[in-house]
Amino acid sequence: MTDSPTPRPGPWDQKPGTAAPAKEAVIDRGPPRSAEPPLDKGQHPVWAIVSTLLLGGLIFWWSQSWIMVVAVLFGLLVHEYGHVLAMNRLGMGPARIYIIPFLGGVAKSQRLPNSEWDGVLVSLAGPAFGMLAAIPFLGIYIEPWDPCWRGFIRCWSGW
Repeated sequence: MTDSPTPRPGPWDQKPGTAAPAKEAVIDRGPPRSAEPPLDKGQHPVWAIVSTLLLGGLIFWWSQSWIMVVAVLFGLLVHEYGHVLAMNRLGMGPARIYIIPFLGGVAKSQRLPNSEWDGVLVSLAGPAFGMLAAIPFLGIYIEPWDPCWRGFIRCWSGW
């Protein structure tokens, strides 16, 4: 080691006898970004109606049944609304539902989940709401096969 007051040059220093590099131009990147992304304004109501009608038309084309169209769209909205309620409850909202023509729907939050567990709860909320919404329809399906219920239908329908 030497006792010289100047430190030895390192690999990042300029080599002796070379010219200093030109300074890089400063690039204007606009105003600084905020920590929060801008809030999503959601799907335009006209596009929401048009996309729902397109999805309903596709379902009708496949099934030839308006009952099936109403049932599938109802199930889709209940499923997505389950995700939206969970997102809003866990502080990820305000969440919104988007209908995607020919595909289905998506629930979109404004913020990321605070933990992985919150993400799991949001993921499970859609199917859970769908199953809860299916319970009355399951009861309607099972009940007509009950002999007592068939007698009630005959009495009121004139069979």
